[in-house]
Amino acid sequence: MKTMTKTALIAAGLVASSATWAVGTDAGAIISNTATATFDDPTTGNTGTTSATAPDITVAELINVNVTADDATPVSTQPGDTDQVLTYTVTNTGNGTEAFTLDAANLAGDDLDADNITIYADTDNDGVFNPANDLPVTADIVLDADEDVTIFVVGDIPATGVTGEEADVSLTATSATPGVAGATPGTLIPGQGTNTPSGAVVGNNPTDTDTGTFVVGEILTDATVDITKAIESREDPFGGTTDIPGTVVTYLITVTAVSYTHLRAHETDS
Repeated sequence: MKTMTKTALIAAGLVASSATWAVGTDAGAIISNTATATFDDPTTGNTGTTSATAPDITVAELINVNVTADDATPVSTQPGDTDQVLTYTVTNTGNGTEAFTLDAANLAGDDLDADNITIYADTDNDGVFNPANDLPVTADIVLDADEDVTIFVVGDIPATGVTGEEADVSLTATSATPGVAGATPGTLIPGQGTNTPSGAVVGNNPTDTDTGTFVVGEILTDATVDITKAIESREDPFGGTTDIPGTVVTYLITVTAVSYTHLRAHETDS
């Protein structure tokens, strides 16, 4: 009787004799695979073992990226507002360190366009745009495998905006590796890739985009209020109208709201 047993280094991403790549295996990782055969000799009754090792495999870089708009609802603004912020997350979903080019743009088909669009990185990693700390993105961003970064797209709202109008702004991240642009998924780009001589492979998403939206909310205006105060009546202790100690003076105060959005009045005697 002869028994054959095949084993493989599952941790390296290989099962039996099939070359199955482990999800998330780092670019440049070296995968080794050994086959072992154990046999019984029916003539002598002896048991033997033999093995063979296949050539090592060096994992190529797989290029993928994901862009997600983080604002759950449109960001409410006012006409003429400056430095309004849309928030995005860019994630390197590939398996190697990769540089990505970022681009933000107004989209067609909406109501108005944001002005002076600028891309910022969340430099202080607090998730909140702070122009004193967060720096404009002026070059490609570099992300390790599975690393993400918060990106702010900042723009000004036209003074001509009216309530309900929306401005759609997209953020696109594209691999900066030469040869990726226009290549179909699965294309091997020799000489490229991180920590690997095997090159880089274009994934399903070497570029990705998502859209955030500004919306002009209910227009807020500065309140204008007219107020007058007059003596309505007076009565002195003797039933007359002479201003002497003890005279009761009644004032009439008239407040007129000329223009307002939301207004609350408070009375103060003086």
